[in-house]
Amino acid sequence: MKKNENKHTALHIASRDEHEGIVTLLLNVFSGEEKGKLIEFLIKENKEKYTTLYVATRHGREKIVKLLINEFSEEEKDKLIEYVMKENQDKYTALHIASYSGCKDILTLLLNVFGKDKNKQLIEYLMKKTKHKNTALHLASHDGYEEVVTSLLNVFGKDENKQFIEYLMIENENKHTALHVASQLGYKKIVKLMSQKQTIAINEIILCDLQNVTEIFNKQSPNQKYNSLLWYLFEDNRCGPAKEIILKFLITDYNRDIYII
Repeated sequence: MKKNENKHTALHIASRDEHEGIVTLLLNVFSGEEKGKLIEFLIKENKEKYTTLYVATRHGREKIVKLLINEFSEEEKDKLIEYVMKENQDKYTALHIASYSGCKDILTLLLNVFGKDKNKQLIEYLMKKTKHKNTALHLASHDGYEEVVTSLLNVFGKDENKQFIEYLMIENENKHTALHVASQLGYKKIVKLMSQKQTIAINEIILCDLQNVTEIFNKQSPNQKYNSLLWYLFEDNRCGPAKEIILKFLITDYNRDIYII
């Protein structure tokens, strides 16, 4: 009898080969009282630390991915998130593989696992890096998967602008950001998309900081205002390029403990 050197379970193999009926039969083996054993069965890894979810994603088996995810109840959401975030021996998650393969529908299923109440963990998922320090965004950008890139970028709302900028600035082992990757390979639409979203995020951060600065400025006494750098900057009501640079410095780099403005 041939030894199972790769430590594949029957579920790994059925998921890989898209035998949906067999996957369903295997999952139904566990009754309600044995749900804990089912979760253990799902999370089980092979020799390369591939879970069944990873295997199904790698082979583009969308229906199987949906079946596996749906086995977790709402009460088991934390376990499901742990399952989705698992890494293989090269630190690839299912999200990395879906992005690398351009499987937008599977990627959407993976992102939807988290929901609005787990947004912090969702962003942590996006920030995960492979052995070679590539994020899912790097991998999608490398092969020009515009829809996948869009889905990844749209995870970040206005309240996460700083995290969004941090995400775009992540470098792989070659010191390349996802924007560098897309630029080098000539994916103009992806470059334009990232650049536009980055500009919007930066402007929203500056606007937010300006509102904070204005609030501090308005709380100062008349004497404090007239002796502040901000007042002198706009005393003549003109704003040239140099003044714009100084203003950006003041509203993004001011020390909250020493109000130089």
